[in-house]
Amino acid sequence: MRRVGAILLAVAACLPAIADGRVVVGSKNFAENRLLAELFARVLEARTDLTVERRLNLAGTQVCFEALREGSIDLYPEYTGTGLVTILGEPPGGDAADTLNRVRGEFLARFDLRWLPPLGFENAYELAVPSELAERHGLRTISDLVLVAPDLRAGLGYEFLERDDGLPGLRDVYGLEFGEVRALQQALKYQAVAAREVDCLDVYTTDGRVLTHDLVVLEDDRGFFPPYAAAPLVRGDTLRAHPEIGNVLALLADAIDEDAMRALNLRVQEGGEPIERVAQEALEDLGLVGERAVAAVSTREVSFWGYLW
Repeated sequence: MRRVGAILLAVAACLPAIADGRVVVGSKNFAENRLLAELFARVLEARTDLTVERRLNLAGTQVCFEALREGSIDLYPEYTGTGLVTILGEPPGGDAADTLNRVRGEFLARFDLRWLPPLGFENAYELAVPSELAERHGLRTISDLVLVAPDLRAGLGYEFLERDDGLPGLRDVYGLEFGEVRALQQALKYQAVAAREVDCLDVYTTDGRVLTHDLVVLEDDRGFFPPYAAAPLVRGDTLRAHPEIGNVLALLADAIDEDAMRALNLRVQEGGEPIERVAQEALEDLGLVGERAVAAVSTREVSFWGYLW
C-alpha cells in the first residue's frame, strides 16, 4: 500500500506540469535541422495540449547538446553518427542498427537522453566535386581524390574541419591533404563552387543543392563515414512528465525517405520557401495534421499499453 501511495503521489505531482505543459524544441543552424524541428513542433501542437516554444538556429552540435542536457530545450533533431563520433567520442564504424543501438544505450546511461525512432532517412557526410573536374581527373572515389587533392582548393564547413568524422579523420584514414582549405558556411560553399573559387566541398546526402549545382558525389570507398540516421533526441525528464511527446513523435518514424527529405530541403534552400509552410505541407501530406489527420491515427499511433510504456 505504501508503494501504491507513493506512485499516486508521484502521478499527482506530475499533473499540474502536464496540464500547464510547455515543451521547447531546438535545432542546429542549418536548413534541414530547422525544418525537422519545425515538423516536430507542429505535430506536437496539432496532437497534444502542450504549448510549444521554438528555439531554432542554435549553432552547431555541441551548443544544441549542452542546451538539451541543461534543460534549456527539451528536444531537437540529431543524427546517430554525430551522436557516436562527436558527442560520445567513439570512432566511426558499424552499420545503421549498431550505431543506433550504441548511441541509445550510452545516451540513456550517461545523460538520461532518449533517441526516439528514426525518421526514415540518413543525412550522411560526403565529398563532392564539379562534374567537369571529376571527368578531367577520373574522380570516382575519395581515394581517387587523394591523388590530386594537393592541387585543389576545398571549401569545408566549420564543424567538418574539426570533427573526427570530418577532415581530421579523413586525413588519418585516407591521407587526404588539400592544397588550400577555406572554412565556409553551408550556403556559401555552393556559391564558391559555382564561381569555381573552390574545387571540393563537404555535402550532405539529403542536400537538394547537390542536384542543382552539377556535382559528383565521391564514393567513400573505405567506409569512413558512419551512418547518420535522423531522429528526435529528447530529455528523459521531459518524456516522464509528458509521455504523449514520445507517442506523437513516433508517428514520424520511417515517414520520410531520403528523396522526400532532399525535395523538402530544395524547396527551402533554392526555392526560398518559408520553413513553416514546407513543414506544414509535409505533415499534411503524411496525414498527421489537417483533414487527413483523423484517418492517420488508427494506422500509425501505438497501442494504449505502448503509450503507457
